[in-house]
Amino acid sequence: MKTRLFALFMIYFVSTSSFCQSVQRGCVSDGTGQPISLATVYINGTTNGTKTDAGGCFELQGLTFPCQLVVSHLGYFTKWIMINEPSKKPLSISIKEKTIQLSEVSVIGKSQRTKLVRQFKEAFLGSDNWGNAAKLLNDSVLVFHLAYNPDTVPDGDYSRRLTVSAAVPLIIDLPLLGYKLRIDLDTFALTDLKATVHKKDSARNIFVPRKSMCYYAGFYYFKPYEEISPSHLKKIERNRLNAFYNSREHFSWALYHAKLKKNGFLLIKQTYDSISNKLSLTDVSLDSCFRYDGKGHLLVTGLKDQTFQIHYFCDLAGKPVDLTKKDPENVLSYFDVFSRFYKPEYRSYLTFTNNSCTIDKDGLIPDNSIAFGGKAGEKKVGSTLPNDYRPGI
Repeated sequence: MKTRLFALFMIYFVSTSSFCQSVQRGCVSDGTGQPISLATVYINGTTNGTKTDAGGCFELQGLTFPCQLVVSHLGYFTKWIMINEPSKKPLSISIKEKTIQLSEVSVIGKSQRTKLVRQFKEAFLGSDNWGNAAKLLNDSVLVFHLAYNPDTVPDGDYSRRLTVSAAVPLIIDLPLLGYKLRIDLDTFALTDLKATVHKKDSARNIFVPRKSMCYYAGFYYFKPYEEISPSHLKKIERNRLNAFYNSREHFSWALYHAKLKKNGFLLIKQTYDSISNKLSLTDVSLDSCFRYDGKGHLLVTGLKDQTFQIHYFCDLAGKPVDLTKKDPENVLSYFDVFSRFYKPEYRSYLTFTNNSCTIDKDGLIPDNSIAFGGKAGEKKVGSTLPNDYRPGI
């Protein structure tokens, strides 16, 4: 039976929407006050980063506040701090040494590890063209833990939870997008919500997963390719734009700027009429739930647990079609008028998980209060772009 994979992911992205740009200096030391050289210091989710010098000091330029500064070094716990405004005084950051616990070492057979690595890559990088092209360059650092829980599901069904950790940052090559991506992985969990165990004989069971949910979180630092030809760069820029189209960031950006239909998105609410005993589709406007705070944030309130369909209309290259150029009489008419630009497999859906949601002008959701499914939810790390990427749409 084919596994259905539902994905929730968190990249710990934070809003970078203030108009103030500046330089931030600081020094990194250990618990005894000794400076730490060659620590990686970066602004989470961006291409902005550096390493500390022999004295443990660093300087980052072109910061936009507020931002999340991350410090990472082999053998130390990753540390992050929120910087809400520029500081003339250098930051003093202390990181704690890490000791390997026995629980961080798992002993599994080579064959089983190969299968788990494959499962991790598919769930983490994705199984589409972007994910298949992405390469995890150091999968040997992955540590796997498997847990089975027969008590929370009906008799005969088991839930399985795969958690993955890594003592060092994951290094991922994104050749289609032209980035080397470093991820300080914080959490990864892949849970089979229901999995039937078919007993083949008294000594062997066959495990067949039915549904899975994947959740991962971490800190991301992108390094663009260097020394590439103009023609290769042009191809990469085209790929980046294609990866952006119909993504979570694309939709959220369009929602913030009130340009959903101009960007090919039709937001629909499916409702049930108990009188007629029929389902109906309604073109949704969320204006009554919106409020801009004057600091580059859109605040959405009152939609907790509500789910909406996202229909995307595009040309053969994936570029969005402007739905405002025509004025269909009702929501169903859009599918007739723009029928040649619509593919059902491009449909997504979203659910507001909190009563309040924050979206910034770059399409980031700092509080991760929207869960995406469908096409947008399928896009994983293999198609991830830095949050300082500017598509120019």
